[in-house]
Parts: sequence; structure tokens; C-alpha cells
Amino acid sequence: SGLFVSPREGLYEMPNDHLFANVAWMITATIFVLMMTPGLSFFYGGMVRAKNVISTMLQSFIVMGFISVIWVLFGFGLAFGNDIGHIIGNPLDFLMFDGVGMDNVVNRQESALSEIGIATTTIPLALFALFQMKFAIITPSLITGSFAERVRFSGYLLFMVLWVVLVYCPLAHCTWHPEGLFGMLDVHDYAGGIVVHAASGVAALAGAIFLGKRTSSDDAAKPANVPFVLLGAAMLWLWIQRWQFACRRWGSCARLSQHQYSCGYGDGDLGGF
Repeated sequence: SGLFVSPREGLYEMPNDHLFANVAWMITATIFVLMMTPGLSFFYGGMVRAKNVISTMLQSFIVMGFISVIWVLFGFGLAFGNDIGHIIGNPLDFLMFDGVGMDNVVNRQESALSEIGIATTTIPLALFALFQMKFAIITPSLITGSFAERVRFSGYLLFMVLWVVLVYCPLAHCTWHPEGLFGMLDVHDYAGGIVVHAASGVAALAGAIFLGKRTSSDDAAKPANVPFVLLGAAMLWLWIQRWQFACRRWGSCARLSQHQYSCGYGDGDLGGF
């Protein structure tokens, strides 16, 4: 499996009927998470000055391309490859998505599964990797609000790549991998409060402190397009409302997850502003 898959009999035959429902739900959730990045693009783009709308919106969109390539090449391995020192995963485990397929649910008795493959038992590892990739995309995009209009585009791209490789992937491994440091300490991040929102909030705060105060100008406080802000906010809230609906369906454990998500979202917003 990987980027190049050879068709074979029984490749997509999952053993339990309930797995199809899990797959359908996770595909839906993956789409919702992906929609948050364009939503964030509209949200930030509407709040800056008119001359910076396009560049600010592109800061969010360009991440989808760059981070997707990094994630497929070696990012997924860094975050969810077999454990190295409880801090980082082996980037060679899933190089070019090698070994990322459906074996963890189709041929569990026949395959030499990775540590994350053994832990991921109800959805294909390929779907899990794509779902996690959407969070790797949205997390650096959250940081852009703290230095909108203030950095060169080339410098921004370099920062995003380095931040994902050196900060996001190790933190995701520590928190979400079964052998990660935080996971072994019984730290449970159900909805990205630590990996996504706290991490992006701290990075945004650090960036704002590093750049210093903004220079005042007559049009600095005038948003370019308020409807863009409302459209972006609506797209972001669509994900939150979906999460609240899921919590009502899943019970008390999911309500704990909802609470953590809400707190994490607040932390990220505070850091960004």
C-alpha cells in the first residue's frame, strides 16, 4: 500500500459491517475539518486591510498544499511512526505513505502492523492518516492571525514548514501515539486542545511578541470585508456545531471531549489575538 497500490482480491473487504459506518463518519469528519481552513482564510482575510486581503487568504490556502506534501512524504511517520524515545516517530515507517492502507482492518492476522496500526482498529489506517493530515493543515493556519500583514510570504512558508516538522509532529506523537510521552502519562487530548489549539496559541503569542507592536495608521483598524469575516466564522462554527451534535449522541465521555475542545479553541483564539 501507499501512493501506488496494486489491485488485489479482497483489498477493500472489511470483516465487520459496523466498520462501514465508522468509515462513513470519519470521511464526513475529515471533510468538516478540511472546510475549516478555507473558513479561516475568509475569517482572517476579512479583518485585514484591503491591500493585504489576497496575501492573507493565501497564507491559509497555501498551507493545504505544502503540509499535504510533507505529511505524505514523512510527516505522518514523524507523528505516528513507531516510537523513538517517546518523543518522535520513525519518519521512514510511512515514507511516501508506504504501509498506509487498509491492512489494519482487513488482514490484521497476516500483516506486520505498526504500533499505530495496532491501536487503530475501527477505521483503515489510510483514513486515519488523511484525518490527521487535516489537523496538521489547520494548526499552522491558526497562527497566521498573529502576524497578518507583517511578514514576507517566503519567510512565512519557511516558518510553517519548520514549525510543523519541529513542533507539531513531535507534539502529536507525544500526545496521540500509544507510546508517546504524554499518552504514557495518561494525558487524553480528545479534540486537539493541546496539539492544535494550545500549540498554535502559544506559537501565535510568541510570534506577536517577537514582532512587537503594530505601527498605528488611519486605516489599520478598518476591516476590508466584514461579510468575509462572518462567512469564515460560520464555516468554523459548522465544525463546532457538528462536534456538539456528536457529543449529544455519544454521552458523557464525549461531553468531556467537547469541553476540552471548547477550552482549546479559546486558548488558540487568545494566543492569536
